[in-house]
Amino acid sequence: MEASIFKDFEYTALGHLHGAQKVTDDSIRYAGSLLKYSFSEVKQNKSAVLVELNEKGSTSAVALKPLKPLREMRIIKGGLKELIDAAKIDNSNSKDYIKAVLTDEGELIDPMNKLRSVYPNVLELVREEKNKRSVDTKTSAGEGYKHKSKIELFKSFFENISGTEFTKDKEDIVLEVIKEVEKEERE
Repeated sequence: MEASIFKDFEYTALGHLHGAQKVTDDSIRYAGSLLKYSFSEVKQNKSAVLVELNEKGSTSAVALKPLKPLREMRIIKGGLKELIDAAKIDNSNSKDYIKAVLTDEGELIDPMNKLRSVYPNVLELVREEKNKRSVDTKTSAGEGYKHKSKIELFKSFFENISGTEFTKDKEDIVLEVIKEVEKEERE
C-alpha cells in the first residue's frame, strides 16, 4: 500500500503494529500498543500519540507521550543461583515480568519455583542452547564403535548431546562410576 493514498487526510492513524512509528511523516502513524505483549518487545518504548488539530482541522502538532507500566518486561540470563542471589541483593524490580534464560549445565530441581521465590512474575523459563556441533542422528557411536573403550564411547556421546567439552574432571567422575559398576558386575 502506498502512503500517497492518505494525502487528502490531515492525519491518518494506522493500526496493528506493536511498535509506534511514522510512515512518511508525523501525519501518517502507527500508534503502537500501549503495553508490551511479548518478550520480543522488551526494548520498545511504549507511548500514546497526542495529535493537536487547529481550528480548520489541520494537524498542528503530533507528540508521543511516554507510558511507564507498573511492571516492565525483562529478560534475565545466568545460572540459577546467580539469578536468585542477584534478586536477593536488589529486589527493586523483582516484580517485573521475567523471561529467565538459564545457563546452568546439568539437571536442575524445580527451577521455576526457585525463581518465583524471588521473581514472582516469571512468565517463561528456557535453557540456553550450547553451540552444538552437527548432531549425528545415528543411534550407534559411529565408525569403529566396537573398538572404542567405554570412556571413549561416553565422551563421544556426551560431547554430541551437550555440545560441550568432556573435561578431565568429568572424565575422572565417569571413570570412577565405570569402575564401581564393573566391580559390582564381578561380584
